[in-house]
Amino acid sequence: MQLRFPTEISTLQLPKDSKNNIVLVTLFESYLSQFLLENTHFYKEIYFKILDAISDFIAKNRQTISHQRFVSNLFFEIGKEYPSCNSFERLKINFSLIAAHIFTKTCNEAFLNFKNTDVFQESKLSTLADLARHTLFSNAADGAKTIYKHLRCKQLFDVNNRGAKDCNSDTITTTNDLGIVDGIFTPQNFRDYFKMPIESARFNYIPVEDSYVTKWLRKRHLPAISGTSGSIEQLLSRLLKIVSLSSEEIKRLLLAECASMIAMGHHSFFECMLVADRYGFKLTDTENLLDFYLQCIPKSIQQHESFKQFLQSNDVTVSLKNMPLFCNEEAVNKLSLTFNT
Repeated sequence: MQLRFPTEISTLQLPKDSKNNIVLVTLFESYLSQFLLENTHFYKEIYFKILDAISDFIAKNRQTISHQRFVSNLFFEIGKEYPSCNSFERLKINFSLIAAHIFTKTCNEAFLNFKNTDVFQESKLSTLADLARHTLFSNAADGAKTIYKHLRCKQLFDVNNRGAKDCNSDTITTTNDLGIVDGIFTPQNFRDYFKMPIESARFNYIPVEDSYVTKWLRKRHLPAISGTSGSIEQLLSRLLKIVSLSSEEIKRLLLAECASMIAMGHHSFFECMLVADRYGFKLTDTENLLDFYLQCIPKSIQQHESFKQFLQSNDVTVSLKNMPLFCNEEAVNKLSLTFNT
């Protein structure tokens, strides 16, 4: 299916998907995730640091044998889908964002917890933010708990505020398609993008329209998929206690993690970035929707020729540039989008 997007947003009617998300915006997020998946040079060196830090952590930790066994089993499972990424070194040589995301996320959940307090990697602390993070994590258990309590606040993570609820379906739905675009709106180049099927969270959760997070997203016409991202909270409260990253590196890491979770249909962009806002990377309302996204993308990436070409490569980004961040529901419903099949 070929999609054609007129550039005058005032004349468009924006169809919505089964979750009440504006299809145009889910398309943009999915295209952005595809671009980042295929341009690993923006962030892979950061994951190399993380892989080294996890490897060092395991070597220094008292429970080394059990952790080594866990990591060995994890790489075995990753290798089923990504055969060339089944060890620390092979994951570096044959880097895959999805494989790196699965590995770091699973390690975060499994053993990078408050009881494991051993190592914070020392480095030059060039900014006040770097110093603050170092101070919080110098007593790793207390520091991680402090960050955890701050990030996992009631406003973002309480069951009534988080933004989505489990469908409680006994059916396991999988897909090979990339992104968060619903059904018939999925472009052909997103279909069968992954070799192995994914159990995508978008099939298991539905938005709770009167929750704080979904209201915040709807006000800005942003997609709601499965609620606030706990993976981003764990990344910020757990992973950063064992690896020292600059603010620029953390921003690039957050962007990459957003891309991987959008690609697999687990979260939308701002279900992740709302947690980053709580961490200190503050979100500022802008005049148009495209600029609201761009504030989360480091200037160094925006100035790269490949990213400029991405923004110019389809009419979706032009439409977002012409779409006000805030407009009432009636105005949104009057906007139009033309589909050529």
